[in-house]
Amino acid sequence: MDYFVNLKTSSQWTKRTFSSISILILCLTFATPAHTWGLKKELNNPETASTCLTVKALKNKEIVYSLKIDPEFLNNFPVSELSLEIETALRIWLIHLEKLSGSHVKISRNENTDQSDLVVEIGRREPGDDSNGAFTQTILQPAPQRNFIKVKINADLMSSKTQTSYQYQRISKFLEHDESLESMLEEISFQEPQTLDEFANRRNITHADVFWTPYRVFSHEFGHAFGLCDTNPDLFEAQCDPEYRSTPPQRPSIMLYSNFFYLTNDDLEGLKTLIMRFI
Repeated sequence: MDYFVNLKTSSQWTKRTFSSISILILCLTFATPAHTWGLKKELNNPETASTCLTVKALKNKEIVYSLKIDPEFLNNFPVSELSLEIETALRIWLIHLEKLSGSHVKISRNENTDQSDLVVEIGRREPGDDSNGAFTQTILQPAPQRNFIKVKINADLMSSKTQTSYQYQRISKFLEHDESLESMLEEISFQEPQTLDEFANRRNITHADVFWTPYRVFSHEFGHAFGLCDTNPDLFEAQCDPEYRSTPPQRPSIMLYSNFFYLTNDDLEGLKTLIMRFI
């Protein structure tokens, strides 16, 4: 029995038990061995686990998000574009969760962060922030305030690992003639799923050009919001729960170096494990 749902009656218990068994059978039916995945260690804390978007989706059948953009970056990152990117990136994960759980999960936007499950912030890097451009953080607040997950992009950060400096930019810069942002995102994440390199090659841009876009960040960071850890070797041991993770060596995925606009089999295996843990 998970501690996030109150089972009030025998009929409710029976209904939920059969639902859980169905999800478990479905996960096991499509499970494949030897994939690279890991669940965050923080999920062992019940209060932290209750903010996990996988739990929110399974329990509430809805994910509510809010978007906060520092005024100085509004011209660079319009609200309408970022909202579309956020909702599409959430769907990258939810489309598979919905198939496994058998129920639709609604995505809603709310201006009030106190009523949101996910808060996305675009702003300046704060003193003491040593993240590499973006991070995901669980925000626990005193009752009756609502706990939530924050995804922050430091829009003022400039990367200079190569001879060229890069700063976050809109992925809409790379739209082709008569192409809409919505149709481009649908293509690269669902209709004809692409890696960052495939996207860059088709549009004659560099890998770094597309790497430094909010949509790429959302696709990866939302994996953390759903409960997965980074699987790159230098972070795997520190972030991933030893009881809920695969065995190295690691393989390419969204959660390993963030080079995909879609879930690989390895990401999907981690999502299946999350669902089985919290049903």
